[in-house]
Amino acid sequence: MITHDPKNWVCILSEVPSRLPAREGYARLLTTFPGSLAAHQRQPGSVTGPDAPADVLTALHRRVHADIAHGHLASDARIALSPLLQQFADLTGACERIRNTPIPYRNSTDVQQFVLLSALILPFGLARDFGYGAVIASMLTFLATMGLERLAEEVEEPFGGDRNDLPLDDLAAIVRRDVHRAPGVGDRSADVTRIA
Repeated sequence: MITHDPKNWVCILSEVPSRLPAREGYARLLTTFPGSLAAHQRQPGSVTGPDAPADVLTALHRRVHADIAHGHLASDARIALSPLLQQFADLTGACERIRNTPIPYRNSTDVQQFVLLSALILPFGLARDFGYGAVIASMLTFLATMGLERLAEEVEEPFGGDRNDLPLDDLAAIVRRDVHRAPGVGDRSADVTRIA
């Protein structure tokens, strides 16, 4: 969604008269949003401070309404742009819900206790049927269940900068590339931390 919505905006940018600086303004805001969302999501959930994605969305709303009021965009553009603006807000809210909803501590301790108990008890249950092979079977089962436990820990925080987290910086680069392909918008690298 983070790469799809700006592509819809690119189609609308092509409708903005090329002589207006509005194209550059829209391009700057559209390329700023993914980077500001990534930076915002990488902050700890308890941190309160400036909400950069909301600031970008506010600036985008203001620019759209000002361009409609000045006649730079057709009045029916509000009908086309309102759902797109809402999708950006929905995306921000969904990311914040993911970030602020950790796996409950009790669940992770229950899983760890289950894995440990099964690792201790399983060899005794399998010893009669498998003999010394029970040790190998128990070790493989233990490794598999520990792998699932580690996977749950990794999924808990998908917005970090680890190798296996969501590639938010790559997605921001894709958005930047796609927005700058719009007619009349230069192929310049936008600063993803600056808000117009």
